[in-house]
Amino acid sequence: MKKICLALLLAAAVVFSASRGDSDERILEMNVSGVVSRSAHFTVTEEIKFRAEGINIRRGLIRSIPTHYTGSDSRRYRTDFEVISAALDGKATQAERSYSGGSVEIRIGDPDRLLSRGIHTITLSYRTRGWIAFRDSFDELYWNVTGTGWDFPIDRASFALALPGGAAVARSTAYTGRPMERGSDFTSGPGDMLITTRTLAPGEGFTAAYAWDKGIVTPPRDYRPLYAAGLVLLIAGYYFLAWYFVGRDPEPRPVVPLYRPPGDMEPGFARYLRDMKFSNECLASDIIQLAVLGFVSFRQDARGAMVIAPEPAERRGSQSGLSDALSCISGIIEENSGEGGLDVRGNGKIWALCADALEKIYSSRSGEYFRRNRLFSLFGMLLFFPFVLLAPWTWPGIIALAGRAPIAKAAFIGGTILSRLGRVIGSKIICGVITAGLMLALFRWVGGDPLILIGAAVSTVTAAFFSWFMSARTEKGARASEEISGLYMYMNTAERHRLAMLYKPDETPQLFESLLPYACALDASDTWADSFSEILSKEAYAPGWDRRESWGTGRPWRFPRRFYGDFAGLINSSAKSYRAELARKARKSSRGFSGGSGFGSGGGVGGGGGGGGGRGW
Repeated sequence: MKKICLALLLAAAVVFSASRGDSDERILEMNVSGVVSRSAHFTVTEEIKFRAEGINIRRGLIRSIPTHYTGSDSRRYRTDFEVISAALDGKATQAERSYSGGSVEIRIGDPDRLLSRGIHTITLSYRTRGWIAFRDSFDELYWNVTGTGWDFPIDRASFALALPGGAAVARSTAYTGRPMERGSDFTSGPGDMLITTRTLAPGEGFTAAYAWDKGIVTPPRDYRPLYAAGLVLLIAGYYFLAWYFVGRDPEPRPVVPLYRPPGDMEPGFARYLRDMKFSNECLASDIIQLAVLGFVSFRQDARGAMVIAPEPAERRGSQSGLSDALSCISGIIEENSGEGGLDVRGNGKIWALCADALEKIYSSRSGEYFRRNRLFSLFGMLLFFPFVLLAPWTWPGIIALAGRAPIAKAAFIGGTILSRLGRVIGSKIICGVITAGLMLALFRWVGGDPLILIGAAVSTVTAAFFSWFMSARTEKGARASEEISGLYMYMNTAERHRLAMLYKPDETPQLFESLLPYACALDASDTWADSFSEILSKEAYAPGWDRRESWGTGRPWRFPRRFYGDFAGLINSSAKSYRAELARKARKSSRGFSGGSGFGSGGGVGGGGGGGGGRGW
């Protein structure tokens, strides 16, 4: 019975000892040596002797080393990093790398082999660059030898530095303890070696700082001026050539007065072709054209608001004579009109529907008249991406990165911008949206480096400027545009100057009314009405399609001045209010849940380069 109890007690002691975690697992020695090359590369060899008990250290160690840091200027910096070799107990072993949160984790050991209990040694060698600070009067390496992220105590740590050509270190110091503590538990060893004099607890670290005279190490070459100039020249050169070959209109011909609309062109399409973009003024002038042709009329309701009402079939012409554009909006108005017609102010949905349908028709027709050359503009903007990705390598160790996974962030921002291209492709502000997004990506990618951002800003302005003028008329479009200009010349010329025009038609109220929609579309309604004031007064002109009480009796020529402006303004505001409400609802439905220096007062444990920590696996 006694033997059984003794055995049980012994077993319980073993279980209790195992349950105490890593009390016997520790880093016995961490001897680190570093070699600085003349080209500012820094090669580090870490020899880590540790005791494994099969609890937390079963296959090897995981060494975490930062590759990014925040400097004294609050910017985020990137450094180069390359593993040279890894060995376990003198034999080469696997060193699997993974990057996360601005650090690299190196998993050292064989995943298919468990370590025996006892003492083992891991030797890790890696090369990095970007940690040397080139100050005004000296150069400095501020190196976090052990890091403060170890899960185990470190009984002894040391660090030795070798400079190019055996150059001497001017001064050195070290710190021990937790992050930003300034403990002095270290001593000097052979040469310039620094050695800790007490065990470092988990979470404590050992940081060393070395300074030497200028000229021993050559600073990395600064490619930023070349980068900025190359970006500007590439973007400017591309856009100039693209504009020169595809973005210019055909040679212009003399413009002569035209006394009738060009071909069967609607007034709205005349404005669309002149501006090479759609606006609600195109819709407003086309509705006035429908009124002139007898398909709709303007009235007032009981409140005095402007109303559009379709004319009865017996009082209007045949729709077979209407173009597809006019027939489309006429059908929409007739389909959605009640007994009292359509209130111009309160039917934003109908006007937005009309505008979308009209823009679609005009856009499908516009290819014969002008090219937007969007692909040329877009390709030029895509040239920014290689430069964005190359930016951090223009000055190693100096160019900053912002946040985690910067390449993924830059790709995400660029992808988001390009994914929205289809939604805004019809607007010229697309160039500004894309280039602003690329600037944001570059800003976050390089952490606000002024020289690079100046080059990017100049390139962005260049791209936006040329993209704005990249649309070009075809031969047919250029000739049609000249005819529109001739019609505008006739309508916008005061009466006393039109007398000298050849083949001028008889100016009658009928001519005034037939060209009124075109005068409104081309912003010539004021001059057109003034020129006909005497004729309209003499004939007591009153349009049959405007039955509002506000028409006026004595000065009918004032009608276009206030009517078209009021009408187009109401259509604009009504449609925009409807679209804004749609956008607000869409947004609502998509919402989710809501390095300083090692010398002086700024030095301390955890500062400078290196650092990180480690754990078992």
